Amino acid sequence: MGVKDVLVHLWVLSAAVQIRHASTGLSVSPTVTATCGQSVTLHCNASSNRGTVFHLSWIKDNTTLCKVENDHLVVDKQPTSDVECHYDTKSLFVTFLQTSKEQQERALDEYICKQRSEQGPASKKTWVELKECIQRVDPIKKAEGPTCSFTGVRRDGDVHWYRPREEARLTEDDAVIEKKESVDKECCLTIFSSLKPKKDHTGPYTCSLWNSQSQNYTASHTFPHEEKLTSGSGMLHGRWSIGNCLIISVLLTSL
Repeated sequence: MGVKDVLVHLWVLSAAVQIRHASTGLSVSPTVTATCGQSVTLHCNASSNRGTVFHLSWIKDNTTLCKVENDHLVVDKQPTSDVECHYDTKSLFVTFLQTSKEQQERALDEYICKQRSEQGPASKKTWVELKECIQRVDPIKKAEGPTCSFTGVRRDGDVHWYRPREEARLTEDDAVIEKKESVDKECCLTIFSSLKPKKDHTGPYTCSLWNSQSQNYTASHTFPHEEKLTSGSGMLHGRWSIGNCLIISVLLTSL
């Protein structure tokens, strides 16, 4: 057999292997965008006309989350209590009951479905993208103006202040806007933003956290309008109170 025949033979074998692998018919969920705190389910489907499924599994970071052997789900202790597995008609499902803090840190997780069947081995990947997960928004009222605190922010963000009635974003001409950040022990930032209006500071005002990656607002809070009493109105109110007391005293005396 000449060199040319050997090369042709190797090419045929390679093509046959590729066709065999391609014929496994393995499919997985497309990339999923998850909302913080909600459940997420991924599915891996082996084509029903490809023979017996010897092995089917979901893997993440070299850890097996769910596993099927000889067309039956293997019930092992799950890596975490937030993972559930289900197998039905050559479809393996893995459900994350709620997004974890580790997922919040990475924001994008890779998952691999692996299969071994009569048609040969195969694997496919998919990803879970987690939306920005704000744990808490705390409004703080101060004499000089309102402050918003956003806790549990994965990425740095900008805080925008608005007047809801005007739907206009406040600028440096309207107020002094200060921003501070602190990092917690787990993963995330706490962002403080203070508004010191240069004119009317009775509100209402809305603080919104802008995510530059997703190009949208991930959390917000509106401070309601607060009526302010002027010194004159306060004195007038005091005078009326004293006058009312005198009238009541006179009436009681005359009885």
